[in-house]
Amino acid sequence: MAFNVKGFFDSKIKKASEAKIEDPKDLPKEAKLAACAILLEVASIDGDFSEVELAELAMSLESYFGFSRSDLKELLAHADQQLRDSSDIGEFAQLINQHFALEHKYALMVLVWQVIMADGKLEKQEERFAAQIMNRLQLEQELIDQAREEARSLYGQ
Repeated sequence: MAFNVKGFFDSKIKKASEAKIEDPKDLPKEAKLAACAILLEVASIDGDFSEVELAELAMSLESYFGFSRSDLKELLAHADQQLRDSSDIGEFAQLINQHFALEHKYALMVLVWQVIMADGKLEKQEERFAAQIMNRLQLEQELIDQAREEARSLYGQ
């Protein structure tokens, strides 16, 4: 009887992906903080962190992760401090890769595009940052295109 190497690794990968948390509200706080930091960074990457971007960011975090308004204020302050203390967005992406299943990474990219599109302007820095996040989260271009289109349909752009 031959040992099926591919089957062995496929089952290990499947078990690892099944171990990831399905409900985003149940994700560890540090993973949610990392997602918040990425959304904060994308909102300010063009040098213009508008009220409409902040409102979109807050609404996205409330609805996806189930934060209350009071928790959200604390989370945003903490994420902002983490961004200031960080030299690279990679550490946030690493936390997300550890805790987010593929569907949560996809949902995060939809949120990224929603924040980008909230002010009605698409800046080159925002597109480059979205591409950087895509690479760091190890997502296929096709998924990113779908996330962008999903966000675009919400804004009618």
